[in-house]
This record gives sequence, C-alpha cells and structure tokens, in this order.
Amino acid sequence: MRLAMDSTTCSTSSEGERRFEAQLLAASAAAALALAMIGVYGVSAHAVNLRTREIAVRMALGARSPTVTAMVLRQTLMLVLPGLVVGSLASLMATRAIEGSLYGVAAADPVTYAGVALLLGAVAMAAVLVPLRRATGIDPAAVLRA
Repeated sequence: MRLAMDSTTCSTSSEGERRFEAQLLAASAAAALALAMIGVYGVSAHAVNLRTREIAVRMALGARSPTVTAMVLRQTLMLVLPGLVVGSLASLMATRAIEGSLYGVAAADPVTYAGVALLLGAVAMAAVLVPLRRATGIDPAAVLRA
C-alpha cells in the first residue's frame, strides 16, 4: 500500500515540476518578447530622431504621410528581418537541448516557426508605431527653422 502511495506522490511531484518549468519558460519568453519590443522601439525612435531634418525636408518638398510611413517601415524591416533569420537558424540549432521537453510538437515544426516569426513581426510593427507617428507628425517649418 505504501509503495503505491509513493508512486502516486512521485508522479504528482513530477507533474508539478513540469508545470513549474513550463511556467518559468513562458515567463522567460514573455520577458524576451518585451525586451525585443523595447529594443525595436529604441532603435526606431533613434533612427527617426536622427532623420528628423531629412523627413522635414522631404515633407516640405511634398512628401505625404504614406511616403514617410513606408520609409520608416522599410528601415525597421531591414533591421528586423535579419534578426528573424539569425534567430530562426540559432533556434534550429538549439532544439536538441529542449527536444525532450516538447510534447506533441516536433522540434523543427514549421508551423511553430512561422507563427513565432509572425508574432515577432507584429511586435516589431507595434513597437515602431510611436516613432512612426512622430515622424508623420513633424512640422517641416518648425524643424527647418531650428
């Protein structure tokens, strides 16, 4: 009787450990996603800040908001896409370390990789919204006077 109770306790403990590991992994992933968003925001804000005069001159010469928006988004994508490629390749190489923890999903599942890439792309576009609004809201006369 005692042996059966110990095996039940052991499986419950093992399940609790797995749940804790999953929660810890999810918290780490959320923190990494937040850091990525902050990083993309910082780089985009700095790039827009450096190009404020250029954007003002373009707008003074007739560039409209969609043109400025496309310029800022293109610049952001040129930074995000190489990061996605390098990150995907690094995660493919690192899957051997976590392969034992995956249940019901292959280590190199293309749907998972596509979903993560779309999520990170969406996070990058959300992070660039504030600098983008600042870029399209520039008053060319005030910037050129300064």
